[in-house]
Amino acid sequence: MDSDNDELAVSIPVCANHRKMETNAPQLIGVSLVNAGRLLPENVERILSYQQKNGMRFGEIGKVLGLLTEEDVRFALSAQYHYVKSTKAAEDWTKNWVQLLNKIERVETAAEKRHLLTRLSQPAISNCFFESLRSADIVLRDGSGMAALFKLLKVPPGLNLNGTDLIPELIRQFNRRGIAFFGTQEPYLERGIKAAQQKLAPQSWFISENGFLDIDSYIKISTAHRPALIVLGMGMPRQEEVAVALRRSLTHPCLIICGGAIIDFLGERTPRAPSWMRKIGMEWMFRLGLEPRRLFQRYVIGNPIFLTRALRVASSSQLQGQQAPSRHQAPATSTSHGRAGGE
Repeated sequence: MDSDNDELAVSIPVCANHRKMETNAPQLIGVSLVNAGRLLPENVERILSYQQKNGMRFGEIGKVLGLLTEEDVRFALSAQYHYVKSTKAAEDWTKNWVQLLNKIERVETAAEKRHLLTRLSQPAISNCFFESLRSADIVLRDGSGMAALFKLLKVPPGLNLNGTDLIPELIRQFNRRGIAFFGTQEPYLERGIKAAQQKLAPQSWFISENGFLDIDSYIKISTAHRPALIVLGMGMPRQEEVAVALRRSLTHPCLIICGGAIIDFLGERTPRAPSWMRKIGMEWMFRLGLEPRRLFQRYVIGNPIFLTRALRVASSSQLQGQQAPSRHQAPATSTSHGRAGGE
């Protein structure tokens, strides 16, 4: 279970003068002991008062006064460490979500989608924008889960730009230029290449490698062949790690896109859900039925966690004063999809 769900339930004892205690480190130890039934609230105040006079540690004073045992002290220290660690983890993921939400580009019309395809198919390079283009990412809204989150934030979610539908359109945009497929395994990789050549980019030249090489191998191959488009079909988080490494190393204009199972779809290893399931945002359920063991963690465990966190982020004060996630940003050499809850 994620750390944000393991936070300690802390109730602050009320002192004799009805003033709530401030929760600094020693008092947190007292709080954990009170919650565990190991110490009375009035004895917390007694230990703190004694501590202010002589500067001894909370646990040492409790033992001197006969109010705590060594076991009680070890329990309190363990609970304090867990509270600090779990609270920090919860703050970290919330901060990351807010930053990512402000990064996601939302496309709301067919005209904006055509503009996006044009931008992505022209990864230019110049002295002015060289470093910014190499370090930038475009994050696209993908999946019904992200749509639900944007609605909770009262932000229009825009079109569902899932990679399975969008990437073939991008490949068409790169016809007549070099294209690399890195991912999956044979015979599906070769089948995916043939499908792309026949249906999407008949005038392009292709290079390919399976998805199990070390990162340096992909860098060497890409440097030698200089493809204009690199499609990574390795799954998360490996494809994102490879994308970052390629983006840092390559010096020619190149779009790097994280495509998940796109090569498997093209190679007919994995079938698409019926159109009616895709329209109502339930493709994830179809995929779960096909691969329950592999996708159980992502969907059965992951979806409820995502929805819980979405509600927390939507009500978080961190979002107050934040700008709505952007609809248009600068072009990028690496593209990813913000996904939750399936296609």
